[in-house]
Amino acid sequence: MAVGITGDSARAGSAPDGVPGPRRGVHRLSVEEVEEDAGQGTVTVAVSGELDAAAAPALAVQLAQIVAHRPQRLVFDLTGLYFLDCASARLIVGLSRPAGRRPVIRGARPVVRRVLQVSGLAARCELEDEPPGPGS
Repeated sequence: MAVGITGDSARAGSAPDGVPGPRRGVHRLSVEEVEEDAGQGTVTVAVSGELDAAAAPALAVQLAQIVAHRPQRLVFDLTGLYFLDCASARLIVGLSRPAGRRPVIRGARPVVRRVLQVSGLAARCELEDEPPGPGS
């Protein structure tokens, strides 16, 4: 099953005329189910770009579709995620899943790890792998 969304990150700035719009250099949000291990019931979801409150509703819709197939284990590959707000972090960490199975967060950059740690959500997920090195 392949589900995905790609769109402008909603982190808005102002165009020269003062009309709100995407800021220069803002990474576009992309959510994609990249791997499904049917034998183990594991689904890997790659999230890249910037994930803030305005982008969270689109993420919620896509994650609801993935969770509807009742995976036994969810792995979030956040290698390409450059920004995560607390509301979006709660959305990822708080997904319905089998009792005792915490979502796995893989490849989170320091800024994303910091949000998870400061919000207390790191205790509700499994953090794996170090983020990519400089220049990645």
